[in-house]
Amino acid sequence: MSSHPDINIYQQAINNGALFALKKPLVNADEIEIAVRAAKEKRVLKSVQSKDEKELSPHLEHLCEDGLCLEPNVRKWIRIASETPELPVVIHGETGTGKEEIAKLIAKQRKRQEGDIPFLSVNCALLEGDLVHSLLFGHKKGSFSGAYNTTQGYIGEAHGGILFLDEIHTLSLACQQKLLRVLNDGVYNRIGETKELYSKFQVIAASTQDLDDAVDSGHFLLDLRVRLTGCDIYLSPLRERMADLPLLVELFFSKQGIKISSSELSPIIHRCREFYWQGNIRQLFQCLRALLAISHADGCGPLASNLPNLKTMHAPQRPPPPVLPF
Repeated sequence: MSSHPDINIYQQAINNGALFALKKPLVNADEIEIAVRAAKEKRVLKSVQSKDEKELSPHLEHLCEDGLCLEPNVRKWIRIASETPELPVVIHGETGTGKEEIAKLIAKQRKRQEGDIPFLSVNCALLEGDLVHSLLFGHKKGSFSGAYNTTQGYIGEAHGGILFLDEIHTLSLACQQKLLRVLNDGVYNRIGETKELYSKFQVIAASTQDLDDAVDSGHFLLDLRVRLTGCDIYLSPLRERMADLPLLVELFFSKQGIKISSSELSPIIHRCREFYWQGNIRQLFQCLRALLAISHADGCGPLASNLPNLKTMHAPQRPPPPVLPF
């Protein structure tokens, strides 16, 4: 901020890293609010662009938009979800298929359109005991032992943005009931407080289990499943996407900033094709990290022979059929 009439002063501020410049005197506070909002949007776009440029090599940019190798149908639903914030999203897929990456991509595309919005990620499987309601809905100071401060909870902090609930099927029925109320009318209560609070957000849920089956078994509320109807995104396991395996391996090395020749890459891809990948893309990338570490320790380039060979990388063994008495 400056009252100097020379426009070069403001240009110099921008060149030195300022995201916005204001000229004194200010007429009202709205000018500051507008400047802050514009600066936030500029910062988000700048960080998104620099991250993309850093992670991807040029020849992969057209194949792996946003640094992800996705099926065309998945990209279509991501676009719909980001352009329709009032629509809930449910991401189905096995462990390691990239459900959280999809949620982050939806948030990233919304930020490009709307500026800086909240994105809260919650692993519901880690929410246990009495802290579940406190972490999700917040609590009032002094409402229970150890409640030294009033908190908003994930629900309150997600207002105006996105709440990503991973492994949503693990939530208790009581917690599902309270979540349903928030999704229906935006109203909720903190622990120890009767005052009604308001939070409106786009919910993105992810599950390794079929939520319809969970409803049939009585572990998931039918009303909540109905309320989550919107964009259902299904991520295929890696074993059903083996045609994408070469691109995924190349994408990994590109993100690591490692230039690898085709003579080095081909045997690694061939070796990777031999596995079942129970842990999917997450397991693939972790094994490639191990390959790099081992190869570096041996003082050589990336070698396919240094790829781990673990039991969990193969297809699970099925128990033998029972022997029937004659």
